[in-house]
Amino acid sequence: MTAPAAALAPGAGLGRARAVLWVGVAVAAGGAAALGAAPIVLLLLPLLLASVLALLGSDLAFLWILVASAGLGIGWAEGAAFQIAANTINVGGVRWGLIFLVTAFVLVRRRALRLPVTLAPYAVFVALATVGILWAGDRFEGIKNGIQYATPLLLGLLAYDLAKREPNVEALRTAFWLGLVVSATAAVVPGLIGASLDPDGRLINRAFATYTLPLAALALASMRHRDRRWLLAFGAVLGLALLAQSRTSIAALLLLALLSGLHGAARGFRVATLVLVAGVAFAGLSYPPLRARLVAEGAQGLDEGLAVTGSGEAARIQVGGVELSGRGLLWLQTWRHALQKPLLGHGTGSATAYLETTFPGGAVHPHNDYLRAFHDLGVVGLASVLAFAVLVPFGLLRRHRRARDALGRELALAAFLAWVAYLAIAVFDNAFIYVTTLTQNVFVLTGLALGWDVADPEPASSPEVAPVVVDTGPPAAASPVPAGGGS
Repeated sequence: MTAPAAALAPGAGLGRARAVLWVGVAVAAGGAAALGAAPIVLLLLPLLLASVLALLGSDLAFLWILVASAGLGIGWAEGAAFQIAANTINVGGVRWGLIFLVTAFVLVRRRALRLPVTLAPYAVFVALATVGILWAGDRFEGIKNGIQYATPLLLGLLAYDLAKREPNVEALRTAFWLGLVVSATAAVVPGLIGASLDPDGRLINRAFATYTLPLAALALASMRHRDRRWLLAFGAVLGLALLAQSRTSIAALLLLALLSGLHGAARGFRVATLVLVAGVAFAGLSYPPLRARLVAEGAQGLDEGLAVTGSGEAARIQVGGVELSGRGLLWLQTWRHALQKPLLGHGTGSATAYLETTFPGGAVHPHNDYLRAFHDLGVVGLASVLAFAVLVPFGLLRRHRRARDALGRELALAAFLAWVAYLAIAVFDNAFIYVTTLTQNVFVLTGLALGWDVADPEPASSPEVAPVVVDTGPPAAASPVPAGGGS
């Protein structure tokens, strides 16, 4: 496997500027930490370094740093902001905004705006969301959402172009795992020293479990096509999710384990997967804090069906006698407002603007991205979301079936599983706008899978390729999958 340092090794196009950059990072980090701005520095310095490297021509180093630092700041730096001319600037927005600009610049410079046909349905959704800004009541929110939807697609296109060389693929695979180590350390240490910012006192913030989903997908694919010992990596990811007590992420992880173990696997592998999932489910239910979150509220009244109680802003949804608290309220209010403009919606970003106005100081996202799409872009927008939710995963499964080697099968399976998790999380959370902590890594995995699958044995970057060319991938008559290795 290519070492992580390979992405930053000599030849990355930096020359003597490399040493100057690292010295500058160290000095800036030390000074900012002394002034009490350590969270902001830890979040922004890797991105600033990556951006400078990209501007100097080191595109692999840029993407490598983004992947390796994707999980930083979850929990202990939530809400980090700074002041510029009496305006509060959210650090999270700075991160994905700068990533969008730099990635777009890199793609144009590389002439690498080649769109794989598998990602075309998602690109249609991005185009529709961009047009939807025109009739949004709050254009600023619309632009924000548009950038959040487009940024992971651009990163996927960059990964697609870089994946033509195996050393690039292996370097980025390593960045995923280095990122897990770095981010898990940064997430766990504050809790161990009593400085956790989690409101419920968890050792790891619940949002951290969402970050682990693409890593779990990669671990399961590596276990299936590379080495069974990658089960240990999946176990570590699952353990972090259990500590975070995230019901949605734990359910998604178990779903991924079932899909990877049951779809086209040997009988022994299937049995092992079922035993693993059953064991983890039992262990999770034996963990008192998690058991309380999973089953305590639903212990009674399971035959009461679906009901809406209250009216106006006090309305709530109950399912089986279990009140869905905040999510139920947000879903109900967003749905009712969406029905006022069901065809084209209220415009991109309008769900956020509406909830901010309706519940000042409370939640500002609907916590269901399918409902967000319907509210903002109407039936047309929801149809585009459902289209890419079906076509992209099935396209990746087709790549898994037709991949020319074990690495291609591994990457395609990892991307497929990551998409399943991403789409499942979108039912209960705001997955579509979690750029740095979720969608970035999902689309990087997808770009690697699609790019490697069409790479030549001795590929070379081709700057003469015309931009915005749809790549249809390998022909239907590709080599068959070896026995026991495919789907």
